[in-house]
Amino acid sequence: MHCTFFLFILFYLLCLPLSPEGYITHDIVKSNSVLYAVKKKKKKIPKMVHITVSSDNEIGKKGQIKKVKLSHAFNYIIPQKLGYRSTIDELVEKEKNENTLRYIDEIKTSFLWEYKRRLNGLNIPFEFNKDVKIVVTQEDILDYVIYFGTYPIIYRFMNNINIDITVHIIKIND
Repeated sequence: MHCTFFLFILFYLLCLPLSPEGYITHDIVKSNSVLYAVKKKKKKIPKMVHITVSSDNEIGKKGQIKKVKLSHAFNYIIPQKLGYRSTIDELVEKEKNENTLRYIDEIKTSFLWEYKRRLNGLNIPFEFNKDVKIVVTQEDILDYVIYFGTYPIIYRFMNNINIDITVHIIKIND
């Protein structure tokens, strides 16, 4: 019995590629689960407001501008008089101060890095008499550097903010 079954399968496998007809089975299988498409809800982006802190507390220090949720501001901070809604002038002043200081830091860093790179391994000789106080200005160093190359860098900011660069002169023993 087993031999005929295997022979039938072998015969079927050998003859199937030769026949041009296809066979369809009528077996119907009932699904065991149903899938539903569920629309994903978008997360709500909370509305934020700027609050100026009125006194030192858990929110921040006096005069500091914080960005908090709108609901938190109107349900907790403002009713308890921990802060008030920032005015446009305060926000403009904050933006001006933060951005100006950030740009100054970036410019100082790039300015100093450029000069360190160009002056790498170069000693600038200054002669001093003993017990004499001397001020070396930025122009003195720039005059010396101009001999090796010119590096014009000009930065101007609002409210007359200037960039101060400190030069440390070290005595080298020969």
